[in-house]
Amino acid sequence: MNEQALYRPRRTDVMSGILRNKGLSIDVIIIAALILVANTHLVTGNLSASLVFFPSAVESGQWWRVITYPFVHVTWYHLLLDAGAFFLLYKELLHNRPAKRIFYVVVSGAFSLAAAVVSSPIIDELGLCGLSGIAHGLMAVSALEMMQEKQNFRTGLMCFLLVVSKSIYESLTGEVLFSFLHFGLYGTPMAACHGGGVLGGILAYYSGSIMKISHKQSEG
Repeated sequence: MNEQALYRPRRTDVMSGILRNKGLSIDVIIIAALILVANTHLVTGNLSASLVFFPSAVESGQWWRVITYPFVHVTWYHLLLDAGAFFLLYKELLHNRPAKRIFYVVVSGAFSLAAAVVSSPIIDELGLCGLSGIAHGLMAVSALEMMQEKQNFRTGLMCFLLVVSKSIYESLTGEVLFSFLHFGLYGTPMAACHGGGVLGGILAYYSGSIMKISHKQSEG
């Protein structure tokens, strides 16, 4: 038997290596695909409200809206702004395992949604969609991770204080900072979902840290 055949890498290993070299991973590809599918209405011109979160619709059994709402966007501007921020921040977390990255996204999204439901009465009429709440949560996580590195501590602290202060201001006033710059191309932003996302990101980060410490202690 040819010795080289014994060490021939499997096709899945080769593909994984290619994706890593290009800065991609399976979870990034899946998220990008979901965003693409959920926003086909931006091309066809027919918004599918069946993916947007409406409390009454979820109560009637349309539970999938809880999962699909972040991927839908109202306009191209809304999509580019939210998805651009999301992927820039998600890229900073690629050193973590995929399960941990998805955990950050899910918890940030859950708290963002909960904050909007509790604090924004207009959600019953307008619904909720977009990645901005999750992006705020990922910014908090990224800042906390930077603070663990001595050379990046100050930068991380500044980013953390910035996103927390912004979210507190928006939650207290009910107005999204710099919303006047959107020129009506962003739909109707719900300020509370940003604060919820930040809170979710913080809790997810420290939950992950606690679980990691507990795992190490159990192994020791």
